[in-house]
Amino acid sequence: MKDNNEIRFIHREETFTDLAVRELAESCAACLCRLQFKRCTEDECENCQEGIGFRRCYNQMSDYDRQRFSTYLRQAYARNAEHPEMWRTFKGLVGHAILWILGFFAAFFFIGFFLSECDKPNRPIKDSYASITKEMHSKVSNNIRYTSLNIFDVTADGKKNCQDYSILFYLYWQDRFPEDKDRVFFVRNKNPYNGMNHLFIYMIDYDGRGFYLEPWADVPTRYLMFDSWTSRYNPKYNEIMPAERYLERAVNAVYRRRYSKEPK
Repeated sequence: MKDNNEIRFIHREETFTDLAVRELAESCAACLCRLQFKRCTEDECENCQEGIGFRRCYNQMSDYDRQRFSTYLRQAYARNAEHPEMWRTFKGLVGHAILWILGFFAAFFFIGFFLSECDKPNRPIKDSYASITKEMHSKVSNNIRYTSLNIFDVTADGKKNCQDYSILFYLYWQDRFPEDKDRVFFVRNKNPYNGMNHLFIYMIDYDGRGFYLEPWADVPTRYLMFDSWTSRYNPKYNEIMPAERYLERAVNAVYRRRYSKEPK
């Protein structure tokens, strides 16, 4: 008679292939960090002999090994990216320290300014198209249209949803309007009462006031959140999110597009 309290232990030895896939993912995650923190350039990466070797290894993998590689890569990249000092050059570290110092003094100055006796600027969230500057309206509409024409599953989860539209809107904006790259932010609205869990964009206009926009808008010129979501959207639950949280999800797909090319 079988004992219902029986406990079975299954032990699996790590094979050479397991070790090779894991080590390749660790090495490639290090390459991505070197690119992100400017230790290496894109041109250097394209012609790097180590990178060419990595591409050959990746192209020879089975689909199963590529799935494991993707998991290991994301884990290694997330772990490595928490320590940028490991990847920056000495010059980069000095520059980073200088930026922190300048940022501290800038924050001190602005806090002093806004807490002074002068009138505080009125910066409400814009909720009408008339309040958005013509130049910003044109750029936003153009980028929404460009995103919809060039949408793909950037997070490699088998779907094209709000994350893909928001991430690609952000990346295309950075590439197409570099002079305004610091005006765009990720926003999440997670409403526990109606089930809304949505990612979209917060944009700062040229007059210093901001507005929330839907990068997945059906009509590129009608992008304000209330137009797409009406009463279901409650801005009370809006939360600005760090860009790194969502850009890391695109690393895997970006890496696959890069390394699926045949080596030079």
